[in-house]
Amino acid sequence: MMNDLPIHDAYKETLRTSLHIIKDCPTILFLGLWASFFYFIYLCFLSYPFDQITIETNNNISTLIFGSILNLFLLAPFNVAVHRWIFGNEYPTHNFFHLFYRSLELRYFIAILVTSLLLFTGSSALLWAFSNLIGISSLIHKSIFSLSVVAIFLGSIYCNFVFWLLLTSIAIEKKDIFNFRTTFKLIKPLFWRILLVLILLITTLLFLVFVLAFIISSFISILHINSDSSTLILNFTEIVFTSFIPVLLMLIYTVYYTKLYQFIFMSAKSNEPEL
Repeated sequence: MMNDLPIHDAYKETLRTSLHIIKDCPTILFLGLWASFFYFIYLCFLSYPFDQITIETNNNISTLIFGSILNLFLLAPFNVAVHRWIFGNEYPTHNFFHLFYRSLELRYFIAILVTSLLLFTGSSALLWAFSNLIGISSLIHKSIFSLSVVAIFLGSIYCNFVFWLLLTSIAIEKKDIFNFRTTFKLIKPLFWRILLVLILLITTLLFLVFVLAFIISSFISILHINSDSSTLILNFTEIVFTSFIPVLLMLIYTVYYTKLYQFIFMSAKSNEPEL
C-alpha cells in the first residue's frame, strides 16, 4: 500500500546504505569532501586577509547567492554519484574535474538550481503577500499570519519532496517515469511519514555530532592540555566538522530520497492494473 511507508525500515535502510557507501565506495565520499574543500577555499577567499575564517565574514546578499549557487554546483556530481551507485552500483570516475562538465551533472545542477529558486521565490512571494494583505497589527491578524507561515513552510517541504524525487529520475536518466503532477499525487498519502523519517535521520546525525564534540572537549579537559594546544585541536575539529558533517548530511539526505524513489516506484508499479 502506498500509505504504508515503514518508518523503522526506511530509517534503518537509509543509515545502512549510507554506511555501505562509505565502506565500499569511499570515492563517492571523497567526491563530496572534494566539493566541500573547494567551498571552504571560497570561504577563505572571502575571509582575506585570513585573520578570521568564518561563514559570517560577509553579509552581502550577492556573495550569499553566489556561494549558494557554487555549493549546488560542487555537490551536483556527488548527488548524481550517490543516486547512480544505489540504482546500478555504478562507481564514479576518479577524474573528478571531468564530472563537473559532463552533460548529466550539468542537467542535474540546472534542475536543482531552478527548483531551489522556485521554492525560495514562491515561499517569499506568498509570505510577502500574506503579510501585506492580512497585516500583523492585531492579535487575530498575527495568529492568521502565523498559521499562514506554517502552511507555507509545510507546502515548501511538500514541494521539496516532489522536486527531490524528480531530481532522482534525472540522475538515473529515467525522466519518463514520473512527472510533477504524478509525483505530487503519489507523495500525498506518505507526506507525514516521509517527514518523520527525515526528522529522525537529521536528529540522529546531530546527536552523533554532539557526542563527538562532547568527547573531544572531555578529552581536552581530562588531559589538561594547555590553551594553545587546545585551541589548535578545537580549530582543527571545527574545520573537520564544517567539511565532513555537511557532506555526511547530504549523503544521508540523497540516499533517503533515492530509497524513497525506489519504494514509490515499486509501489506504483505494483498498483498498476495488469493487461
